[in-house]
Amino acid sequence: MKRALCCILMFALLFSGCGAKPEESAKTVTREPFDLADAEKILSETEECVVGLVQAGGGSRKTSLRRFEKCYGGQTADSAQENLWREIWRVFFDSDADGTAETLQIVSSGFFFPTVYHEGIEVAEADVETVSYEKPEDRWMDSEFLRILERYTGDDPLLEGFWRRSFYRKAQDSWVFDHLEGQINIGADGLNFQYLPYKERYFSAPRELGFPYTVGRGKATLIDGSVVEIALEMIDGVYYDVRSPGFVPSAFTFKTNYEGTYQIRSTKGPLTFTCPILADGDDANPSWRRLNFPAEFELLVEDFNGDGNPDFTIGQPASSSIWSYLLFSVMEDGQVEQADCGEGIFASADGAFSIPLEMTGPEEFTVSYYHNGEAAYLPVRYSWAGNVVRTKTE
Repeated sequence: MKRALCCILMFALLFSGCGAKPEESAKTVTREPFDLADAEKILSETEECVVGLVQAGGGSRKTSLRRFEKCYGGQTADSAQENLWREIWRVFFDSDADGTAETLQIVSSGFFFPTVYHEGIEVAEADVETVSYEKPEDRWMDSEFLRILERYTGDDPLLEGFWRRSFYRKAQDSWVFDHLEGQINIGADGLNFQYLPYKERYFSAPRELGFPYTVGRGKATLIDGSVVEIALEMIDGVYYDVRSPGFVPSAFTFKTNYEGTYQIRSTKGPLTFTCPILADGDDANPSWRRLNFPAEFELLVEDFNGDGNPDFTIGQPASSSIWSYLLFSVMEDGQVEQADCGEGIFASADGAFSIPLEMTGPEEFTVSYYHNGEAAYLPVRYSWAGNVVRTKTE
């Protein structure tokens, strides 16, 4: 069911559960102007998660919660803050009414959450409000908040009159989001979460990469005690991110993206080897596999199957909840070999680009993946004989 303008007045929220303010208690309220450019920077760091949620379109509950909590904080025992947290959360995921859905989908239409990233949404005012009570017994109510007011300055009738004030409390040397006042979001037919274009100043300039460009590193200790340095290198490709013109959100893109063809470089003493990461297909006519990673990560290297050769995996999203992994082994001479994994090793690993494999029998390992139809994690067994990995049939 669509909700109309979602308005929350924080006047009651600030003191909910803390008792009513004695009307006779004298207080002093001061407001000092705050630099608008600095205010926009603080606000943009909070609202960045909104852009991320919208661009992702949904995904696992754990990943979405982590992204949301980074900006708006986690769930809390304070009833007023908990109500606010849930209200903002449901703006994006109204299907998660009972808070149990494992996979989430952004509301597709009927709502728009304005941010300073959008054209026409501007920081109109910013100040630091300090409230001090005269009586010692009332000083528990003293407060200091950075208040940032954003307004819609365009002429679209659906957005006319929009305003929202964000409050930040001081925590050590930084301002931390506390609550909102005004309109959380706008609900009307014809709206969606990408209703307004993003401002050009928030777009990333094209980034020139020097090849090879390293995105993964690890170390393998061979059976003789020697160490092999391993690097996952992009040898051709592009960089783009959520603010790049033409960015298309999907389960296969990230906030930042290094997409292209890759190789494994292994170095043992003075010797260096390269292993191209290939796609499945005709061995006589191999083709490069195109991969995408958001940032540098650690390759988890260990001897999974106990044959004396260290192993590691490299994964890519196959859907919003399942990842497909390739398997590699480091040989005695320091060279890396890519295993024949058929269609891949499918597992749900919460966005990990390199995972360990747990052997559950001779030449057998087991992973689990989230099955949307069953709404549960299911195990799947793989055989691993020599350099060949296949799903085990019952």
